[in-house]
Amino acid sequence: MGYILLGVLGFIAGYGFELASAKRVAQLKPVLAVAVAGLLTYSTVMVGMDSGRFWLPAWLQAVGGIILPVSLLLLLFSMFLELPFVATYRSRTGSPRLVTTGTYALVRHPTVAWYVLMLGSLLLLTRSELLLVALPVWVLLDVIWVVLQERLHLTRVFPEYAAYQRTTPMLIPNRRSIPAFIRSLRSIRRQIAQRG
Repeated sequence: MGYILLGVLGFIAGYGFELASAKRVAQLKPVLAVAVAGLLTYSTVMVGMDSGRFWLPAWLQAVGGIILPVSLLLLLFSMFLELPFVATYRSRTGSPRLVTTGTYALVRHPTVAWYVLMLGSLLLLTRSELLLVALPVWVLLDVIWVVLQERLHLTRVFPEYAAYQRTTPMLIPNRRSIPAFIRSLRSIRRQIAQRG
């Protein structure tokens, strides 16, 4: 249970990160970002390694093993490659840019979907009873995080965020956002081809 609480502390550090962003306290942002990453990674690994296991067919474990690296790559891609790294995680200066393309055309917070997918696939792979308890707690805390992020920071920093909220769903793709996501990917592919 202690590892679940460490994960909860990671989310509390994430809420602190949003407050530091909203208050433009640049010195705290990298410290809190490292705390979030460290606490959530460590607690997730330790919960997955917990000795209590439930039974699952081998083929479901294999599905978890296939989905886990894909979901982890998607999470890292949305967090660190699509967002401008320095402006998002370190700086308080410069002109921040709202990202509305790629996975951010699908939903406003794609990292939540990838996080849920990652935890679910890890649950299938490890069959950890402790992760079965941690998963709904951590997912709820992640959803609270993005709600706070929108209220405390994003709507204040980006004047165009209200328009983005009207056109792109928060967490679950819809029939308008899926084609927008596909168009966005085609546009990105064309830009890459023009550079090469």
